[in-house]
Amino acid sequence: MPASVILRGGNWVADGVVFAISFGERLTGIRNPNVSGVLLHTSSVHGRGISSPLRLIHLSRSGTVIGEGLLAPGQIVRSKSYWVLELPLSTPAPPPGARLTVLPSSPV
Repeated sequence: MPASVILRGGNWVADGVVFAISFGERLTGIRNPNVSGVLLHTSSVHGRGISSPLRLIHLSRSGTVIGEGLLAPGQIVRSKSYWVLELPLSTPAPPPGARLTVLPSSPV
């Protein structure tokens, strides 16, 4: 899995987010226990292989939050987004309209 980053938008922060680029990274996604979120360059995601729902944050090309939703096991979600951020349900969503920026994670 690639190095994680911090996403920030106003007062909202998520640490431990990874960009899933390769097929393996996309397949593993948020099921990796060392990951707190997965950022995907896509407009659709599927819930095959997950056992509990995920929070989806739909982002524009510039990283602005344009929507939020849930992904249930077995479901397919399509949107007009440029990026999709998968988060556990326990992670609060960034506010609508927030522009998320990418910051490097601090070394362990």
